[in-house]
Amino acid sequence: MGIAIRRFDRGMGTIAGFAVLIVWGNSVLMADDVLVLEHGGRIVGRWENRDKQPEENYEITLPEGGGLTVNAAKVQRVLAGQAEPRPMLEEDLSPSRWVHGTQRMESRGYVRHGSRWRMPQDVQLIEEREDLDRRQKEWLQKLRHWRGMLATPQARRAYEKILAVNDPMAVWALRELLRDENATQVKLLYIHVLGDIACQASVQALVGISLQDPDEEVFYASLAELVRLQSPQVPGLYVESLTHSNNARLNRAAHALGRLGDPSCMAPLIEALITTHYVILPPRFKARQTSFVRSEMPDGSSPWEGTAYTSQDSPIMLHRTFRNEEVLQALIQLSGGVSFGFHPQAWKSWLANQQHQSAATLHARRDPADPDRPPR
Repeated sequence: MGIAIRRFDRGMGTIAGFAVLIVWGNSVLMADDVLVLEHGGRIVGRWENRDKQPEENYEITLPEGGGLTVNAAKVQRVLAGQAEPRPMLEEDLSPSRWVHGTQRMESRGYVRHGSRWRMPQDVQLIEEREDLDRRQKEWLQKLRHWRGMLATPQARRAYEKILAVNDPMAVWALRELLRDENATQVKLLYIHVLGDIACQASVQALVGISLQDPDEEVFYASLAELVRLQSPQVPGLYVESLTHSNNARLNRAAHALGRLGDPSCMAPLIEALITTHYVILPPRFKARQTSFVRSEMPDGSSPWEGTAYTSQDSPIMLHRTFRNEEVLQALIQLSGGVSFGFHPQAWKSWLANQQHQSAATLHARRDPADPDRPPR
């Protein structure tokens, strides 16, 4: 005869607590498995999800019916039982029969990280992200300290400290400071530092600043750094903004593409030559209900009685078509001075002809002995 006495504290959908198995004689029947908890208690039941790796939770079916979900972190070891209930023997409680959770997980290649079991490569990625986050926050703390010193007699020392920054880990901090900065001269200092760092992250930061900062001086300073760096990823980043709903951003991107001088951007520029932007305005009136009460007239009548409604207007959609001057100037610059004004089809025909001539010239320059060259 066996009695399983359990006490459980339910929280977050898992079981944390203990279970005690009381045994009289050698005629007691056991369930399939026994879980020993880290606090010394035991749970008797059938382990249902034994094939799941790694176990985050143990799904247990109890002998009397029902089930439990036990957090794997609470389980110290597992005693794997038989397929059918049988009399409990003394050797069942021998330590040699217990499978330790730590040994089982380590044999599968997992390592303990915090409260969870993870693969070593996952732990490495997590630690790398944590290290990156720590170093970025350290730079933010340093740069904020030096920014505060710019308004003190130690301004020269702080300026030199900021100017000497060349660690790519500082890019995130510089972007955060630029977003909150109001002084144009300090912004220009940060932009100069981003240009000197000259990594992929700093280039992306400069592109974002040039498109988003309302200060035109900041825009031109950022663009000057990008023109100097000539990073191959920059034209593509600006091309993405040629379809932006903000027309000012679109024209900034077009101006930048003209300055960068990459003719491969002409096709998307032609598409952005004339754009239509939509604006949805809220309803002019809100729903309104007015009630009128009886007001006796001299003759006993009441013309103002009842309820009146003013219905809500529908949202208004407005559209406006722009002829984008900066796009036109970029096309003129990239084409070597050619201009077809705001006529996209004329630009497309000219570009197709230029591409055809370039292909013919390249074909003519191929080696005459090339067997793939067609005969004249």
